[in-house]
Amino acid sequence: MLLKQIVTRKNLIKDGLTSEKIRSMTISLALFPTPFEQIYYVPTPEERKSSSLDNSRIILTHY
Repeated sequence: MLLKQIVTRKNLIKDGLTSEKIRSMTISLALFPTPFEQIYYVPTPEERKSSSLDNSRIILTHY
């Protein structure tokens, strides 16, 4: 679906994603917000399969 590794919120909305869909993608770790406003990082398939990414949700909720 998302072919680029860096994408802006403007481009996501232009591609037909709603704010709710963008929010759900960040919750499911399909998109990562960056320190830069409205710019997201899209992990590669290899990164998505790694155990460190799968466990990051647990790590983030324990701090």
